[in-house]
Amino acid sequence: MSTTPFFTLLAHLLALNANHSDPFSLYGPLLCSVLSRLNEPELIAVLFDDLCERLEPVGDGRIPDWIGLIGKDTKDGLSEKSMAKLVVAVRIREALLKSFPLIGFPLTISSLTSFSTHLSTSHLDIWPSILQIESLHPFPTAFEPLDPRTPLHNPVEDKNAVLEDVSRGRKLFNSIYGKVAGRVIESLRWGHPNLVDCALKLIYTPVLSDLRILQEPLDSSLLCLVLCFSSDLPPQTKGHFRGAQNHQATDEQLCQILSSVRGLMEWTGQRLRLERMEFVGKTEGFSGRR
Repeated sequence: MSTTPFFTLLAHLLALNANHSDPFSLYGPLLCSVLSRLNEPELIAVLFDDLCERLEPVGDGRIPDWIGLIGKDTKDGLSEKSMAKLVVAVRIREALLKSFPLIGFPLTISSLTSFSTHLSTSHLDIWPSILQIESLHPFPTAFEPLDPRTPLHNPVEDKNAVLEDVSRGRKLFNSIYGKVAGRVIESLRWGHPNLVDCALKLIYTPVLSDLRILQEPLDSSLLCLVLCFSSDLPPQTKGHFRGAQNHQATDEQLCQILSSVRGLMEWTGQRLRLERMEFVGKTEGFSGRR
C-alpha cells in the first residue's frame, strides 16, 4: 500500500471528477464500490465524509420519487445538506449492494456492514431515513425461466409476469453487449451450460436491471465496468467498456472514471495489467503510461 495519505489521493480524485459535488454524480457510488472490491471497507466512510463537505443542494425539481418513502413530514424536516447526504448515501449503498454478483458476497457484507456502522453513529440526521427507504424498497422478486435449451422444471403460473421480467433483464443485457450479445451468450455457454441462466436469472433481471435508485442503464453499465477493471479482468472489462459506449458514455467520462479507479488500485498496491487492455488506451485522455 502507498505511503501517500488517503486524503492526498482523494484530492487527486476530486480534481479528476469535476462533477463530484452533484448529489447524483456517480463519483461516490462507483469509487465506493471499487473500494469494496479492493477490500478497503473503512475507506468508504472516509470518502463519503469528504464528499459530504462538498455537496450541492439537490433542488426541489430533482428529488427522486423514492425519497417519498420517508413521509412528507420527515422529508420537509430535512435540511438541504441532509437531503443531499441522504441521496448520496442511498445511491452509494445501492451500488455496493448491486456489486455483490461481480465481487462476491463476503466483500459486499463487509463493506455494507462497515458503512452502516459509520452512518448509524456519525450521520444520525439521515440514518433513520436510510433504514426506512431500504426496508420499503427491496429488490424485486424477479425470475427468469431457464434457457430454452433446458427443461423448465418449475413453471410459473403467471406467464405475463415472467415475460415482463425476461424483457427487463435481457433488454439490459442486449443493450450492454449490442451486436455481440449472441456471441457473449455462446461464450458463457461454452464456459458452462448454466452460466447463461446464472447471468440472466440471478444478476441481470433481479439486480442490475433494477433502475429505481441508480436510474440509468449507463449507471449499471459503468458499475460493471469499474468492478471488472479493478478486478484486472481484461475480457470482461472490454465487454463492459463497449457496453458503456453503447449507453453513450463519453470519452471524458470513461477517462475520469478509469483514471480514478487506477489511482485507487495503485494506492492499494493492486495489480493492473494495462498491457492487456489496449482498448482502454484508445479512450481520449487515458494512457496506459504514468
